[in-house]
Amino acid sequence: MYRSIGMRPVFVAIILAACGGGKSDAPCRAAVHHVFELTTTGPADSKPKADEQQMIDAIEGATLDRCRTEGLSKEVADCILAAHPPDWDDQLRACPAFAATPPSWVMLRPTRADRMKLMGHATVPDGPRESKVHYKQLVALSRSTCGLTDAGAIQCWGEPLAAPAPAGPFVQIAIEPEQTCGRAASGVVTCTIGEFGVTNRTPSTPFSAFGIGGYQGCGIRTSDKQIECWNDLDDGVLDPPLAQFTSLVVDRGGACGRTTEGAMPCFGDSPPAMPPANVVAYSSDKGGTCTIDAAHHLTCTGTELFGPTPTGSFDTVAIARGHACAVRTGGGTVCWGENDDGECNVPQR
Repeated sequence: MYRSIGMRPVFVAIILAACGGGKSDAPCRAAVHHVFELTTTGPADSKPKADEQQMIDAIEGATLDRCRTEGLSKEVADCILAAHPPDWDDQLRACPAFAATPPSWVMLRPTRADRMKLMGHATVPDGPRESKVHYKQLVALSRSTCGLTDAGAIQCWGEPLAAPAPAGPFVQIAIEPEQTCGRAASGVVTCTIGEFGVTNRTPSTPFSAFGIGGYQGCGIRTSDKQIECWNDLDDGVLDPPLAQFTSLVVDRGGACGRTTEGAMPCFGDSPPAMPPANVVAYSSDKGGTCTIDAAHHLTCTGTELFGPTPTGSFDTVAIARGHACAVRTGGGTVCWGENDDGECNVPQR
């Protein structure tokens, strides 16, 4: 059965049941369909194949028959329909009508605390997910989030970084599990490495922008607008084309840049997609994509399992496996999605 949601394990939420008789009713149809939407929706780029969809449809039909046989009160149906990602199962546990008479065809995942025990992690309380703190830039990792404060410092929440944040102040930051980097107003990039024995080869060249992916990085030189790359390992260094650039993106597979003439050359084995030119902010991973347009409107696709996307006006956004954070225009930061490691517990100051 189709169960692809990032890299996180997801437990099957429907019990296969024998078909039963009875007439269809609206509460059963709506409730069963909603549960299947909650438990079988995957990333936008990971749709079920035809045979998988046929299996999903068959199981949904059998489950609907079971619901018809058991019956479903309006109160329990309302509980189910009100549940939404990412903590829909905890919401059902907290609904009195559902807790009193849970349908046999709905199986809830273990509680958040039990899921953390299964992974060998300490349970992190679900702290405030919105703050008045403003960040100039956000970076999301799989189990943590970091922001560049107005004072130029790196502030992180969630799982501690393997590479401690270097001292600022900075005007731009880039963070990977292996290293944490910041670019000063002078253009010089400072990085810390999280693994002992790896040589920090970050150049002292002043850059107008930079990016990193794994242990490699690239920057746009302030002096001539050309891209210079480096690698902290003894692997080959990315070889950028000769051109003048205005922006770039870098990941483990390569890099892409936008030239002063509007071209978008890429280099490396599997370079990332270049963000659209006419957006305020853009963030993407295998779980989905979030874009802030020129009107500061936030749109997210493929992130249904994160929960509802916040509304309002925003300046910057970052998403990673299962969660996202965005900074509101005029101040304040909001996070949503999975929070098993506190990656949504945005600091209050």
